[in-house]
Amino acid sequence: LPHDPMRRAQPAVRGPMAQPHLDRLAVRDLWPTPEHGPDRTSMTSLLADGLTLGPPTGAEVLVHGDLNLRHVLVDDGGLLAGVIDWGDLCLADPVVDLSIAYAAFAGPSRRALLSAYGQEVSAESEIRARVLAVSLCAALADYADVDGRPRLLAEALAGLHRALS
Repeated sequence: LPHDPMRRAQPAVRGPMAQPHLDRLAVRDLWPTPEHGPDRTSMTSLLADGLTLGPPTGAEVLVHGDLNLRHVLVDDGGLLAGVIDWGDLCLADPVVDLSIAYAAFAGPSRRALLSAYGQEVSAESEIRARVLAVSLCAALADYADVDGRPRLLAEALAGLHRALS
């Protein structure tokens, strides 16, 4: 299997990739939203923190590689029904898949997911996961807006906010 070919666990790569999407969303008045105005300062701080990190040095594990809002299926009751699109399966730092904890969950739900994960998430790993969550959500929001997918746009914008909280 390839070793993190998209460099998803490297915030110094993924943060700058997010910026053009965030800029386009800002020009279109989609982000930050009025109720999430303070997110701009938080985003700047998070992306700056990510720039200080080099490649991860821990053990690589088998990861989905592109675990994001579009690849998680839920049933009518909101329960996990499946995960699709395994084309980016690779060996990488676990934060590549843990980024979903920051893009799709907040508060007690996130704490429950991370508790079930069974390992403490270090401050550095949290930055890596949050930057990747921002990168993925920004790209999804930009795509959803251009492609006319309002539900995906709303969820991706909410994911940006969750990644910062």
